[in-house]
Amino acid sequence: IAEATLVPEEDALKEAEGLDGSLVSEITDPTVLNRTTAGSDSVTASCELVPISTRCNGGGGGGDESSILSTQEVPINSTAAAAAANQSQFSADTIPVATAEPMGKISMTICDRHIRLRWWHFLIVLAIILVIALPSTLIPRRKRNATEDDWIDKTDDLQSTIQRILIDNSISNPATFNETSSPQYQALNWMGNDGGADTIKVPSEQEATPYIIQRYILGVLYYSTTGSKWRNQFGFLTNVTECEWGVGANNGFNVIDCNSDGFVTLINLWQNNLMGVMPTELVNMTNCTALDFLTNRLRGQVPLEITEMTQLTYLNLGYNQFTGTVMAEYGNLSNVTYLMMDFNKLVGTIPPELGKLTQLTGWLSLEGNELTGTIPQSFTGFTSATWIYLNQNSLTGSAEFLCDALRPVEGYGFTNENSTSPLLELWVDREEVHCTCCNCCPFNGN
Repeated sequence: IAEATLVPEEDALKEAEGLDGSLVSEITDPTVLNRTTAGSDSVTASCELVPISTRCNGGGGGGDESSILSTQEVPINSTAAAAAANQSQFSADTIPVATAEPMGKISMTICDRHIRLRWWHFLIVLAIILVIALPSTLIPRRKRNATEDDWIDKTDDLQSTIQRILIDNSISNPATFNETSSPQYQALNWMGNDGGADTIKVPSEQEATPYIIQRYILGVLYYSTTGSKWRNQFGFLTNVTECEWGVGANNGFNVIDCNSDGFVTLINLWQNNLMGVMPTELVNMTNCTALDFLTNRLRGQVPLEITEMTQLTYLNLGYNQFTGTVMAEYGNLSNVTYLMMDFNKLVGTIPPELGKLTQLTGWLSLEGNELTGTIPQSFTGFTSATWIYLNQNSLTGSAEFLCDALRPVEGYGFTNENSTSPLLELWVDREEVHCTCCNCCPFNGN
């Protein structure tokens, strides 16, 4: 290691010859070879002793790998003794190769190449590292604001997990998830990618499953009935629990009611411009006891699956555009107290199985359809019903058996003051159906 001062190129060559003229031909950068002068001003230098016999063949292949890279520094203004000691190290088989750079710069000689590293070189390297590292650190998968114990934070692929849960529980036809325009795919995408599952804050997937199913079904209902064109959105698909959607917002009534466990018990979307079809997924709302879709624009056949919701006590599908028949399976709704299917486009006869709905305490309304045939004798079991509307159809025959069995409070043009029946109104098309106790229609001959 030697201390060095910078001298002009011509003097450097002469100085080098003074050391050993035979070695001048081996110098690759004459400006960095010089003689140490005791007491002279010098800059910090790094030196490398390169054996004459050692050469580097830059760029792959060949060459001796024993070259030594010196990183030791000599202080400014070294003493003459240090200079003399350094000069004594020169021999016939070594050449001092020195670099001298201002502060803030680093240089080195590797394989006969003089390399300078500037401060901005490090900035480039740092930028490359950041570009590689940022995607995995600053752009993680979407997570909600949740605690470490939430199931969603233990899930690597949220959408795939939800899809698996839905398929395992037979909620939707798996093929619908392959159609990006289907309500099922849209609801799944909302759940998996747009925060639809964020409000489900429970520790495990098992505990989350019923809430995933419930929230997904409400999403399917929204997309199946063209939710974007509803008269009122009622907060559907917003990032609060479904129990908070439309509180008191539908003519003073809740749009969604829930029990103490957060499971939906009522869906009330009447007079809200719902267009489309009722989704079959609704059958999986096992805690729901009331569905009210009165006065909308729903079409197609009422899904048979609806008749499997035996927990229902209230079903109002009136004033829509439903087609098909009055299904005999409605008789399975053994807990229903209100059944309204009036003013649709239903055809066929009235099935006698409806007579099994002995829990009816409110309405049975089939008026305003295209029903034919006669009134079933089984209707005599409606001893607790308050209103029975069968008018504006094409029914025929007689309803006198209802007069004897149900004894409505009011008949055509009279009041039965001795009646203890809860039945207030019994309506048929009196011009086609014989009924002396029916109070409509037409009423009073009009």
